[in-house]
Amino acid sequence: MNLQFTVSNRGSLQVILNRYMYNLHSTSRRSGVKRWRCVEYRNKRCQAFLVTKGNVVLNRANLHNHSFHDKKILGKLEKKAIYSTIDDVKGIRDKDPEDGKDTEKDSDGEDLGLQDYNRLESLTDDDKDQISKAI
Repeated sequence: MNLQFTVSNRGSLQVILNRYMYNLHSTSRRSGVKRWRCVEYRNKRCQAFLVTKGNVVLNRANLHNHSFHDKKILGKLEKKAIYSTIDDVKGIRDKDPEDGKDTEKDSDGEDLGLQDYNRLESLTDDDKDQISKAI
């Protein structure tokens, strides 16, 4: 299973797996285990979730009650906002509009802006073709 990471419009950390997107719901401080809920949890009451540690999926449960998130993923892809590791997302830097200097941003709900894509790791051409064909 190949996890990829992105950031929501509001700055929350998201994971992409098997053409579905999940929002970070919680993180265990002791073990570093993260629980992710489907991005359709509120709108469509989708109960699908993931449990990960690093880039490894520990648990995946409940079926999605909706179609794939291909359009959302393609939108992120067009913005070059898909990353291969969680550390790439956490390390995004953004220009401070007041002084023009780089300022470190984090993924705790702050809007990251996603203006600096120097550390971008995008989908493979095969992944892009598969998503494009599915739409």
